[in-house]
Amino acid sequence: MDAAAQNEGQDPLADRLIRAGAAFEGSAEIAEARAMARDFLTTVQAVHGLPVSERAMGMVQLVVSELVTNARKYAPQVHRSSTSEHEATHSN
Repeated sequence: MDAAAQNEGQDPLADRLIRAGAAFEGSAEIAEARAMARDFLTTVQAVHGLPVSERAMGMVQLVVSELVTNARKYAPQVHRSSTSEHEATHSN
């Protein structure tokens, strides 16, 4: 039986957008991001009935860890008062 036959009578997955997002601060952000990914997939499985294997769960957490680590390491740091400090030091 193909996927179309199995999903007959159901809304296509593309019509059911499921997403999550977050902004992290501090040193625990990698662990928080992994936990958020795990919780998101657990919710998708429980609420929407979409299967998520243990392997997929582990791979998603690994990818999230790598992405957050790289963002933390390579992204420019944002300082809340950076604009006013820049203007004050370079206006002369």
